[in-house]
Amino acid sequence: MSTRTIIKKGLLMSLWIAIGGALLSLLLAANSKRKREQCSGYSVSVLGNKENQFVSDKDVVHIISSVVKGEIKGTVMASFDLSKMESALQKNKWIKDAELWFDSHNILHIMVKERIPVARIFTTAGESFYIDSSLAVMPLSANVNIRIPVFTGFPDGKKMGKTERLLLKEIKDVASFVSADDFWKAQVMQVDITEQKRFEMIPALGNHVVRLGSADELDKKFRRLRIFYEQVLSKTGMDKYSVIDVRYKGQVVALKKGAAEEEVNENKLKQNIDNLLRSSAVINDNNDMYVRPGKPRESKPDSVVVPPATIPADPNAVKTIIPPDTAVKRKPKAVMTGRTNQKMNRITGRTSE
Repeated sequence: MSTRTIIKKGLLMSLWIAIGGALLSLLLAANSKRKREQCSGYSVSVLGNKENQFVSDKDVVHIISSVVKGEIKGTVMASFDLSKMESALQKNKWIKDAELWFDSHNILHIMVKERIPVARIFTTAGESFYIDSSLAVMPLSANVNIRIPVFTGFPDGKKMGKTERLLLKEIKDVASFVSADDFWKAQVMQVDITEQKRFEMIPALGNHVVRLGSADELDKKFRRLRIFYEQVLSKTGMDKYSVIDVRYKGQVVALKKGAAEEEVNENKLKQNIDNLLRSSAVINDNNDMYVRPGKPRESKPDSVVVPPATIPADPNAVKTIIPPDTAVKRKPKAVMTGRTNQKMNRITGRTSE
């Protein structure tokens, strides 16, 4: 390589280094100047349920002001530790996530994502709290009263162990299922947690308890209960049975008031329950009105299988075919071959015709 080529490459490299240094100096100068500038204003956005907002713009501004120790607008931008402010916001039990940034006009943008409660829970000691879909525990709010499923009988304790976390997961599953259906959202007034960590539903209409058991197969359990409501209770009345048990596959077990437990055939006359839907919709939206003491639990006597009821003649009757929860495949009976028949005839002394 010639001396001229080496000198040329060295000059070119020096030129690029000089350009890079100049750009870096300009950026540092601009950044230093920007930090000396003042915040010209702020914008707060709270993402969540607009009808039931647990975190207000005022709450967000108060947290940010406490970090900068003064008014947001007019404060030198160098005083803003955005990472520290985001952490301060996320310490609020109702804030799931927070993001802050300045735009080119020195306006501070504050975006907060609010936690949305899915269930309200009462402990055995009478304390109450909310949980969201991630099982985070949130305190009650004096300003907002949201309509969500209510659960009572949660074990009282200062620490959440593995058992309690699993129970919260089941509560979330039940609450999410109920909230996704307009009928059950209106009909399920309260869900009580038994000592065995099982669920018993108390309806808004009807003086009875529905035994759900665990949170497994909720769609099938509530389907059986819906059929029972449509085909039985709409005919007999909502208060005929004290306990309705939907824990068992393919059947509903009901306990009549003052009688032994009996199995009720699901294929009864289908009745229109539009009145039930309309009545269920007219419920006080105050959650505090939902909670009532759980009924004393009754021991389960032996079930008595009752033959299918005779469906009375009704010109307006609507027949409904109820498919089973799981299809049962029956194997064909074994067919005896000719050779086997001859062998059996020799043993028994019979002759084939």
